[in-house]
Amino acid sequence: PDMSMPFNVLSLSCSLYAYLIGTIVTLLVKRSSERMKYRLHPELKPPSKLKQLKSKILSKFQGRRSRSPPSKEDTNVESEKKLEGADDDDDDD
Repeated sequence: PDMSMPFNVLSLSCSLYAYLIGTIVTLLVKRSSERMKYRLHPELKPPSKLKQLKSKILSKFQGRRSRSPPSKEDTNVESEKKLEGADDDDDDD
């Protein structure tokens, strides 16, 4: 040990405290500025995670209700159209 050891300890501990205090102040300022922004402009506030999840689930259920499985008649008509288009291509030769 030499005489500079107390100085090293003091400088390291002060640096650590400065880093912690700076981080805490930054977090507090960001939170308070966001709260003020949303109080002034409530339409800018993003929806909560619960509301996002709810809307996602509802949209999936509404999408399934609106889609009906294709009937056998629809698939038969589509396959006939494809076959007719394939026959037209053969006639070009």
